[in-house]
Amino acid sequence: MEESSRNSYRSILKGTSIFGGMQVFLILINLVRGKFVAMFLGPEGMGISSLFNATTNTVVKASSLGLNLAIVKEVAAENESGKAFGGLLRIISRLVSLTALLGCAICVLLARYLSEWTFGTDDYAWQFVALGMMVFLTIVYNGKSSVLQGLHEVKRLSKASIVGALTGLFAGVPLYYFFGTKGIVPAMILFAAVNLI
Repeated sequence: MEESSRNSYRSILKGTSIFGGMQVFLILINLVRGKFVAMFLGPEGMGISSLFNATTNTVVKASSLGLNLAIVKEVAAENESGKAFGGLLRIISRLVSLTALLGCAICVLLARYLSEWTFGTDDYAWQFVALGMMVFLTIVYNGKSSVLQGLHEVKRLSKASIVGALTGLFAGVPLYYFFGTKGIVPAMILFAAVNLI
């Protein structure tokens, strides 16, 4: 019993240290990306990028309907029971797809309003239409990450996050350099796509 308890503590400590290290690395990547945005786009570009990120994050959270927490809990429970859970994964996949479509639809249908609420003008409506794809990809990515969390696949989740963040950084920065503020939305979509892949 005592040995089992020790192994459990070791497993928790190992998982926490891996996850914590990944979070530190992702923070550093975001700092580097922020530096490039500041260098290539200036204060105006930083502001536009931050507003796009804040608005799309709000849409992602609202559209997800708290599904990610439920996925982690259900997958973990099924995994511990030792049963085959292919049926559960199919249900999760459908629910995630539906919430992703909801998020995309919100961006597309309310693009003009999102632009006015965020920037005070409807000049950015088409950018919000395009960001519907980014919202879709992000919600699907979050759903898949939740499944990995529920399966306690900390190493796979960490690798996927780190590789996605690095690839997104190297793929996105040239867009800022060559296209300036017009490269912000394509870079956001590219980053979401790379993360999901």
